[in-house]
Amino acid sequence: MVKSDLLGGHTHATARGKNVQVWKRGEVYLVRGRLEGRQFGDSLGSDPASATVQLRRILAELDEGTYRPPSEACNGQIALSRGPVPRFTFRQLAAEFLAVKRKQVGSQTAGDYRVRLMPLLAFAERPENKRRWPLAASIDADFATEAKAYLFSHRTSANGRPGGVSRPLSARQIVNVLQTLRTMLAWAMSPANGRLPSGWVNPVVRGTIGSVPSKDPHRRDPLPLGERIRIVQMMDAWQLCTLLPSMILPMRPDEAAGLLIEDADFEHGELLFGANWPEVNFTKKKVAFRLPFPDEMRPILRACIGAARAVPC
Repeated sequence: MVKSDLLGGHTHATARGKNVQVWKRGEVYLVRGRLEGRQFGDSLGSDPASATVQLRRILAELDEGTYRPPSEACNGQIALSRGPVPRFTFRQLAAEFLAVKRKQVGSQTAGDYRVRLMPLLAFAERPENKRRWPLAASIDADFATEAKAYLFSHRTSANGRPGGVSRPLSARQIVNVLQTLRTMLAWAMSPANGRLPSGWVNPVVRGTIGSVPSKDPHRRDPLPLGERIRIVQMMDAWQLCTLLPSMILPMRPDEAAGLLIEDADFEHGELLFGANWPEVNFTKKKVAFRLPFPDEMRPILRACIGAARAVPC
């Protein structure tokens, strides 16, 4: 590794007093420096023009306090910041929040948060809104009120495809979106996370979010018992083993997909969720529970297991 120059020099100073140096390993440009007491390095690529652009970006992020070394960005590492509060945009704050939640609650729940934040990102990045609220710390009560009004007019496709039939968000989903916004801002303003300034007040309150619309307790079942019986009568062996438990028992599809052989307790007639291998096979709320199953399901469950055996711990 040898010294090299970009932007007219080897050493570059930032507005926050951080100095970084440009090096070259083979044909690849590198930038190295120290951040929060630890040394970091980042690759800039082998093309001088693109390396110059990358160096400008890193210097700007160091000035704003939003730069994350590659090791932290890839591993979702969470550390107590000892520097000034970063000047995150809404997009940057959402990316930080999703990266942390992916490590804490799994990719599926983080994916749900991502879907809910997409309409808010579209609102926040409209040109007129970026001028009013350029940073996440700029969010105020007007942002929350106008974002809620925007959500009622926002349309999205049911399958997420650009060519899909678009439809407005349901009232329940709008509540979910605003609750996710409040959760993200509360996470960011926590002193342990330090993504928003101390003393910042979360403008998304209960009155802004509203309440989830109640369902009609006497609504018709979209799949009544007679129809379910007719579907089961038409199933083959594979379909019975795969789909029947979810048609009979009140469990989420991801909980059914996560069942292990040792989760079938034939002695007590129960399915165990989140009890075995809880560090990797956890439920949505990370709670363990038991679900009794009828005797008629025993042959189906035994057929699902077949000759397989549980993996010893």
